[in-house]
Amino acid sequence: MLVLFRALGNQVRLDILDLLKEEGPLSQREIEGKLENPPLGVWSHLQALVGAGLLQKLEDSRRDITYSINPDGFDSLHEWSRVRIPIGDDNDTCC
Repeated sequence: MLVLFRALGNQVRLDILDLLKEEGPLSQREIEGKLENPPLGVWSHLQALVGAGLLQKLEDSRRDITYSINPDGFDSLHEWSRVRIPIGDDNDTCC
């Protein structure tokens, strides 16, 4: 879980996830252009998101890699939040 939270703890990575959610699969070059970030910076953020299981590589060509959101990568986050933060429990005294 720590790897997942570390990956989500960076605004550029959140911007990448938002971008891919809105536009669908994009290559690293397309992500760089839309976020106006240098290639090395985007590459390291993409690697962190792939390592956390939040992104998947769709195509691996010699020139570019296409990335998309990995829906299964969010399952562990959902399960963690369901167990750690019960919502709608009868014993809930919040709010």
